[in-house]
Amino acid sequence: MHRTRRLLQTIKMLSQPKVVRATELARIFGISERTVYRDIKTLVGAGIPIRGEAGVGYQLRPLKLKERTRHQIIESVDTAGLSLENTLSYICAPTKDGSRPQTMQIPIAKPWFDENECEAIQKPLQTGWVVQGPEVEKFETSVCEFTNAAGAAACTSATTGLHLALNALCIGKGDEVIVPSFSFVASANSVLYNRAKPVLVDIDLDTFNVTAESIYSAISDKTKAIMPVHLFGQAAPMAQIMEIAQQHNLAVIEDTACALGTMYKNQHVGTFGEFGVFSFHPRKVISTGEGGMLITRNAGYMDSIRSLRSHGISPKQKSGDSETPSFLLGDFDRLGYNYRMTDMQGALGRVQMQKLPKILARKRQLAKRYDHRLRSMGWLRIPKVETGGEHSYQAYVCLFAPKEPNQSNWEELYRQRNTLMNKLAEKGIATRQGTQAIHGLSLYGNEFGYQPMDLPNAWLAEKLSIALPLYPQMTDAEQDYVIDMLREAGASVS
Repeated sequence: MHRTRRLLQTIKMLSQPKVVRATELARIFGISERTVYRDIKTLVGAGIPIRGEAGVGYQLRPLKLKERTRHQIIESVDTAGLSLENTLSYICAPTKDGSRPQTMQIPIAKPWFDENECEAIQKPLQTGWVVQGPEVEKFETSVCEFTNAAGAAACTSATTGLHLALNALCIGKGDEVIVPSFSFVASANSVLYNRAKPVLVDIDLDTFNVTAESIYSAISDKTKAIMPVHLFGQAAPMAQIMEIAQQHNLAVIEDTACALGTMYKNQHVGTFGEFGVFSFHPRKVISTGEGGMLITRNAGYMDSIRSLRSHGISPKQKSGDSETPSFLLGDFDRLGYNYRMTDMQGALGRVQMQKLPKILARKRQLAKRYDHRLRSMGWLRIPKVETGGEHSYQAYVCLFAPKEPNQSNWEELYRQRNTLMNKLAEKGIATRQGTQAIHGLSLYGNEFGYQPMDLPNAWLAEKLSIALPLYPQMTDAEQDYVIDMLREAGASVS
């Protein structure tokens, strides 16, 4: 067992009324008694109050009510991968004037890997089947079952998944695809790969998602598809988008890179349009390092998708061959790509899917704590969750808005936001802007002539958004530290 997890489990066991002997801990964890004593010494050194004598038993001393001004009670330590050093030093640190002297190190995100993933990826290494194989197939099946999709195809990234979807729909030169500007550049780039034109549109500054009005105003006789992005795990307004698509006979490709676990009116996003595409980058809900997954509500697309991701191989035999033995290469009847996921990544993904319900539950719990504690900070807009949806909280993204942002004051607010983020960095807290306004990037400005205020909400979202740390292993103490330091850094905001 990983030492951090073992120490946290030790704390949990010693919190029980029963006295736990060192010999019992050694047997449970499969370690020597000497190692148990070292673990206890580490906990004592971190300030955890323990009583008992070596060889007889150890037990956490209950904290008296009067001590609550000096210590925080440890809660919920049964999760693997918690940041022990950060958490214990903060929990047990004496307070002075309501502030804590310790500087914790809080990343923006952290994938949850433990011995289960380590064990899973060994199997492909042991069998030698490291390319796309049975583990990838199991991963695809688990995503299908979770989302209730008709088919799924793993690929190298969400970007390549979007590219596969556009190819399957035969979208190419001269066609237009409507894409929200506030998204990672990959959303629009995937359209350019096919020599089609991404038509960038504005967003709602409260949800950071595309609006039906902006989509409707961008439709032309060249429009072939709409690509809504369920940004940060917040569902886009799919009822309105699907109505527009049906009225104008347009395909819908849902960029669900951030949205595994996101529901809209009791239906998983990615299953409304022709395709949905997930990302498994380390900052996403689950991770395979890099990687993506395309899902569809129409199983009829799957032969084409599987062919395109594997160089364009045909499921049919060559014309003129009455029989194609398994040891011969098949025919290639279209231009395809090498977008296949490895079986090691598939093994990671399969195990990550088993953890997904716990990951989603913990991130939603942490998001609720953020909501409750940050609501009183009038200069910060917390994420808005639309009625009828279920947010997966790939990221917790706020808007820095001590004043109503507009064309005249955004530069001043931008400087203030950056100062705030620098102060947090000095306290060991990583933050990020939500994402970028694609129309403000040099490639798109130079190619299509966009100016920043052509799509003002997307531009303001780039300049004023703040993503706060959020990951399933985050402890309440770590989150409290982020909130305390955010309040301290924002005290000078008018």
